[in-house]
Amino acid sequence: MVIVVTSISSLVHLYSISYMSEDPHSPRFICYLSIPTFFYANGVGLASFLLIHLWFTRLQVDKATTKAMPINRVGDFGLAPGILGCFTLFQTIDFSTIFAYASGPRNSWISCNMRFNGITFIFILLFIVSTSIHAATMVTDGVFMIARCSPLFEYPPTALILMNHTFFKALLFLSAGSVIHAMLDVQDMRKMGGLASSFPFTYAMMLMESLCHTPILHHSERYVILELAYTKYSISGNFAFCLDVSLSFLLLITLFVHFFEHF
Repeated sequence: MVIVVTSISSLVHLYSISYMSEDPHSPRFICYLSIPTFFYANGVGLASFLLIHLWFTRLQVDKATTKAMPINRVGDFGLAPGILGCFTLFQTIDFSTIFAYASGPRNSWISCNMRFNGITFIFILLFIVSTSIHAATMVTDGVFMIARCSPLFEYPPTALILMNHTFFKALLFLSAGSVIHAMLDVQDMRKMGGLASSFPFTYAMMLMESLCHTPILHHSERYVILELAYTKYSISGNFAFCLDVSLSFLLLITLFVHFFEHF
């Protein structure tokens, strides 16, 4: 995870130096951008608020900031007390010890009180993390916390899909920002096209990202997870497998959009 955080953060900072070079708020933006990197999860809500509110003269930005701040505060407020509650209940913050208490049905020697408290704490913690995932700009922060919960989410495949998704999604957003910046903030795709001839480097990067959407190359570890769920012969596993297969045609729409961008 150190590789993921440092790599993506470095790329974003280097990208921002050029992207914000002519913006009068560039120093303030770089300062806000460094908050999640150096202060980890404690600054998720604050960093989201400051980054969204960078262009405070725009009405839509003010509305988005008003919506983001209270939602992110739920995750920020709940994470620190959750860690303290974990230490209070189990006298440790080690994951293996915590999940030993939470796996009550398989351990009859654990007292009912500890069993209830452990399971309750895990579900409260997951609710808090889920709030941070869906509301904050630091998506990978919360996803990694879930992937780290090894006994519940099978650490290897989820951590692998997290790393792959992080890198290709970062490539997508940075490339899209490069195109929008070159188009003078025009975001209407009907006015775009000819990316291959106009921006060859950005074209190469977006082509690499587009290949991630092909069925053969698209998150092979995700299909491993679905296959494992399908082989369990459970209703939920079969439903997840069939739903994913039935929605695969949406990849064709994504590929069409990328083809329109490139040519």
